[in-house]
Amino acid sequence: MKTYISLIALFLFFVSIIACSEDEMTSVCGENGIPVSGTDECFCNLYYEGQFCENEIREKFIGKWVGYNHGCRFGDTLSDGFIVEILKTTDVTTVEIRSENLFNADTIISNVDFLGFIRHEEYKIYGNQIFRTYAFDIYHDENPERLRVFVSRNEDLDEWVENCNFILRRE
Repeated sequence: MKTYISLIALFLFFVSIIACSEDEMTSVCGENGIPVSGTDECFCNLYYEGQFCENEIREKFIGKWVGYNHGCRFGDTLSDGFIVEILKTTDVTTVEIRSENLFNADTIISNVDFLGFIRHEEYKIYGNQIFRTYAFDIYHDENPERLRVFVSRNEDLDEWVENCNFILRRE
């Protein structure tokens, strides 16, 4: 009996979504969302946010940032004022990050998590195992003009993992 009621509820949900015309759905929530039946709200596609799903999640990270308070567990630090630039790519799920000070290569492509942060990971194969050698996460804190960055690296694949963190401020 519960299964039968669940199927009816699911059917009614899909009927309510289909009941909106395609033009109505596009005009209210744009191309990146659908209206929530009976409300003035939109349900946004992954990687979009805003009242009408008009903003890409990665948009708040795009720009030129200045790094401060870089500190690592084993003392490897950078002086304040280093530059990190975050640029759009053609794919809404990624960004390009440039920094001569942070990366061996000048540019890397990072994933944007649909929950609202940037994550990058690199791996090496050693013998028959795969090891994470480098990872960082970039988060917004309460201030939209400031990012927190957490780095973990172990390029030598030894038992010492270097953990670093720093703050980026919008230039």
